Amino acid sequence: MSVGVAVTVAPTELASGASMDIKPTSSTAEWIIHNIYIPNGKQVKLYRGDGTNWIEIDTITSSLMAYYFHITYSQYMRLYNTDCASFYVGYDGITSA
Repeated sequence: MSVGVAVTVAPTELASGASMDIKPTSSTAEWIIHNIYIPNGKQVKLYRGDGTNWIEIDTITSSLMAYYFHITYSQYMRLYNTDCASFYVGYDGITSA
């Protein structure tokens, strides 16, 4: 992928108690994530880590949160659904390498 190409995910269902990784699909790719979309009134926890060690970054409780996180294949983000119901989430950004 070329630098500056849009990174998006189609709205994906995130079950209660489940997690979703925001991670490049290639070991040489790097992304900058701009926005995370969740339904109003729902809540997810946002983590950053390497797949083994995780640091909680934030609890998202609104429909759109603007971030500027640089992620790689080995250092990426994870959304964890803390709500009692499933709902759809999404994100967007650009490639940076």
